Amino acid sequence: MDRDPDEYDPGLFLAQHHLLPLEAIRLVRGTGESADEFWGEWVPFAVADYAVAPWGGLAIEPGGRLSTFSQANGEPPSQPPAGHASLAEFLNALAEALTRGTGPLTAPAGPGIHQGALLWGPLPGDGTLWTPVHTENEPTA
Repeated sequence: MDRDPDEYDPGLFLAQHHLLPLEAIRLVRGTGESADEFWGEWVPFAVADYAVAPWGGLAIEPGGRLSTFSQANGEPPSQPPAGHASLAEFLNALAEALTRGTGPLTAPAGPGIHQGALLWGPLPGDGTLWTPVHTENEPTA
């Protein structure tokens, strides 16, 4: 499914990732023996775009370790996102970006409001529909 590049989904509030509802987790993770081999104990919880397969995003394991995954290259979750080895560290970085406008999640994009929802931006174009949360630390495009 092709998406219009000018269409921005207000569900991208986790630093450009969608939080997955349970049914979508099942779809992304798959079922059966091959899914267990790929995922092990990892559970995907956020993706960049779950409307278009193969999916890539964030996964967590029972111990709280955070990882990125990409089904495009056939690799199971293994590498933490830059600077975030655990879900707690990632959520702390989100909180810092939202409350102070600083931290690793504010470059090159930062939190703002688009269509009444939290979304990382600035959006391409003139940016009139995206309003930064912290104008004093507004990222440059």
